Amino acid sequence: MSRCVPFGSPRLGTALRLAGILFLLGAGAACTSSEDPDVSESRSDQVTGPPTDPHAGHAMPPEDPHAAHQVDEGDEMDPWAAEVQLDPARVEALGIRTVAAVRGELPAVLRVTGSVEWDESRLSTMTLRYGGYVERLHVASTGDRVRAGAPLLDIYSPDLVAAFEELVSADRLERRLAGVARPGDGPATSGLLEAARRRLASWEVPDALVDQVLLTGEVPLVHTVLAREGGVVTERLVQVGERVGPGSPLFRLAAPSPIWIEARVPENDMGLVREGQSARIEFQAFPGSHREGRVALVYPSVDPVTRTGRLRISMSNPDGSIREGMYATVTLEAGRDAPADGPALLLPRDAVIRAGRRDVVFVEEHPGHFVGREVTLAGASADQVRVVAGLREGERVVARGAFLLDAESRLMTGAGGTDHSAMGH
Repeated sequence: MSRCVPFGSPRLGTALRLAGILFLLGAGAACTSSEDPDVSESRSDQVTGPPTDPHAGHAMPPEDPHAAHQVDEGDEMDPWAAEVQLDPARVEALGIRTVAAVRGELPAVLRVTGSVEWDESRLSTMTLRYGGYVERLHVASTGDRVRAGAPLLDIYSPDLVAAFEELVSADRLERRLAGVARPGDGPATSGLLEAARRRLASWEVPDALVDQVLLTGEVPLVHTVLAREGGVVTERLVQVGERVGPGSPLFRLAAPSPIWIEARVPENDMGLVREGQSARIEFQAFPGSHREGRVALVYPSVDPVTRTGRLRISMSNPDGSIREGMYATVTLEAGRDAPADGPALLLPRDAVIRAGRRDVVFVEEHPGHFVGREVTLAGASADQVRVVAGLREGERVVARGAFLLDAESRLMTGAGGTDHSAMGH
C-alpha cells in the first residue's frame, strides 16, 4: 500500500532539492561528454595525475592543476637561461668560438635599388653643317658600336663639291701669283686659298682630305662622314637616299663608359648620403661579383608622391658588359652612426639568435661554462649589431656555434624546440 506525502511537507521539499542537484550533475556530465573530441584529447594530454579532484562536488583548489604543464611565451624561452658546461674537447669538437664584446661605432649601411642609364654628359648627336643626299650607310642599325673616326655614311653634297672647287681654284690662282712675283716683293697671295680652307674647316672637313684634294686637284663627288666620337648607336635617324640639311640629326650615340646608376632613397635616409660617397654595386646578371662607383649627385628635390630622393652614381664600364636599363643593388657605407651616449658594444651578427621577440646570446662566464642571456639591440650593419643592454664590455660571447649550444641547453632542460633564427639568416 503506497503512502502519499503531503504536498507541503518538509520531506517532499528535500526530495525535490536532491532531484534537482542530481539533474544538474547529469547535465554537466552530458555537456562534458559532448565536447569536441579533439579538445578533450588535448586536455587529457595536458593533465597529469588524478583527472578529478578527490573531493567530488566541491570547488577546486585555487591552484590550477593544468598550470604545471602550460608554458607561456616567457617560460618557453627558459632554456636560454640554462647553464651549459662543456669540456675543452667538446668545445673544440663543436667548433665553438667566442669574441669579446667591445665598444665601437657601427657603420650605417644603406642598401637601395636603381637602374642603369647612359651618362648624359657622354651622349652625342651626329649632324652635318652642310646639306646633301645620303648615298650609303656604314652603320646599319641601332645598337651597333662605333669607334671614333669610323665611317658613318657617304653623302653627295653640292655645297661641299662647290667648296672643294673653290679650294682648287684658289690654289691655282696662288700658284700663278707666286710665278709672276718679282724678287724682293712680299708673298704674293690673294687670300682666297686661306678663306677656302677656313670654310671647309668650319664644316668639319678633315684636314687630311683637304690636303689630298690640293695635292691631286681632283674634287670628290661623294664624301665619307666619320664619327667624331665612339659609342653605341642608340638611335638612327636617316635612310639611304634621304636628303639632309645642315643640323639634321643623323645618329645618336652613347658612350658605354662611364655609366650612371639612378637610385631612389627613402626620405628618412637622405641624411645618410652625400656626394663623393663610395658605392658598392651588384647586378643580377653577374651574381657573386660587384663593381665600385661613386655618388656623383644627390638631386635637390624629393618626389612628393613616393617621398623618395634620387641619387646619381657614376661607374666605370670599360668592357661595356653593363647595359642600359639593368637593375642594380647599391650598398652605401653611410658614414658613422654613433649613438648619442658614445660608442656601444658591438657583436658579430651570427652571435645573436632571435627567438620570437627576444634576442639572445651565449656568454662564456668561465672556460667551457656558457649561459644564455637576453640582450637589447639598437641597430645593425651588414655584419655587426649594436648591443645597448644585457651585456658588459669585455664579456666573451659565442660568435660561432650558438645554435649548437642552444641544442645542448634544450636537451639539458628537456624543452621542446622553438622557431628561432640567427640574425642575418
